[in-house]
Amino acid sequence: MVKKCNNCGFQQDEFLNLGGRNYCKSCNSEINISGSRSKLDAITVSAYELETTYEFLYGALEWLELYIERAHPNWQQKKQLPKNITRPDLPSFDAEEMRGHFRTSLMGLRSITFNKPQFLLEELQTEFFSWFDNSGININNCSDKLNQELIDFHSILVGKGGDFTKRRRKETDEEIAKMTPEERKKNFREIVAAYQEPLENEDKVFDSMKGKTYKDVDNKGRFSGDADRGKKIFEQINKQREISQGDASNTNQLNNPQQTGQLMDNGNFAVIDNEVYLPVGPNDVDQNEYNIIQQDLRTLVNIPLNVPIIIGGGIATAVIGTVFNSRRSYFRRSLS
Repeated sequence: MVKKCNNCGFQQDEFLNLGGRNYCKSCNSEINISGSRSKLDAITVSAYELETTYEFLYGALEWLELYIERAHPNWQQKKQLPKNITRPDLPSFDAEEMRGHFRTSLMGLRSITFNKPQFLLEELQTEFFSWFDNSGININNCSDKLNQELIDFHSILVGKGGDFTKRRRKETDEEIAKMTPEERKKNFREIVAAYQEPLENEDKVFDSMKGKTYKDVDNKGRFSGDADRGKKIFEQINKQREISQGDASNTNQLNNPQQTGQLMDNGNFAVIDNEVYLPVGPNDVDQNEYNIIQQDLRTLVNIPLNVPIIIGGGIATAVIGTVFNSRRSYFRRSLS
């Protein structure tokens, strides 16, 4: 059903919903329950805000490219942005210094995108994934460290950069605490010099865009990549990381088992967290599952005597007997 704004007459399939309230997509007027309209300046994005937000996005992406190039020299052919960052000290930066400046640029992006309308965040995400599609980054070459930087970048673009902000502030505080007074003064002067010219240019941009809104700006994306394909690759990388972290967590649990129960009836069954575990053998479970259990069991170290330990998947193990005459038994959760 087509909906019409009584304020400007614009017809639309759905009103723009922000924070549980509806607004006209054309004039930004709030749609009240009574049918009346009230102008909400807070959701109006000025042309200057739009331009500045995109510049922060591209600035962060350029720092990311510089970091990747320094950490992976063969990647240079995949760079998609012109060299707008022209600091004289740039050639002296190593990979970690590039990474630090990139993370600082993310802080700026986080600040400027905070409380921005959803439609603008979605546009920024599309631009990010278009860049990502042509970046050459994939599931086979993305390191854990780079993956974390990409996750932090994306979290900001979806309005969830709070965790990154806390971590970055802690990092910055620790870095400053290590500096001598002379190093702090030197860094401050370098920061002022690096941003003086860009800030002067911003004043000119602001004056040229006074009175204009985002609707007056034809902001076409800079990248030719397929955003949907880039998003799919990005999600594949994140999924692989989650699986790897899960495997590492399981290994850590196996190498550091928890004493959670006790053997009963001379080891004929076990009680763990008020659950009954019965003996399990190769005929009681799937053969592949049983082989996995045996492999897991071999990774266990420092198993306490006569104490059943959960090793995952509803399976537990125990060393029964004495130090000189011990045997290992498996238990599974009772179905009763």
